[in-house]
Amino acid sequence: MAFRHPHDALDATKAGKWEVNGRIIWRSDKSVLLHDGIGKKFLPRKSIVLEENADGTATVWMPEWLHRKPYAKEEKARDVA
Repeated sequence: MAFRHPHDALDATKAGKWEVNGRIIWRSDKSVLLHDGIGKKFLPRKSIVLEENADGTATVWMPEWLHRKPYAKEEKARDVA
């Protein structure tokens, strides 16, 4: 499930960004592969705010353009996962 924070949110790092919950399947220094229950997306670390939870899930805040990015093609995502 995803929702957008208002532009005047108290936390400036999350203001105007989409909040998405899921699991990190793969990670590198520059990107992560997030599975949000619908599909998998490669996300550049420089464009997101990532918070990993104790239960193995993650919460990611991302800008609109990244939220609209299509899901990874299954073959590509499967190779890394």
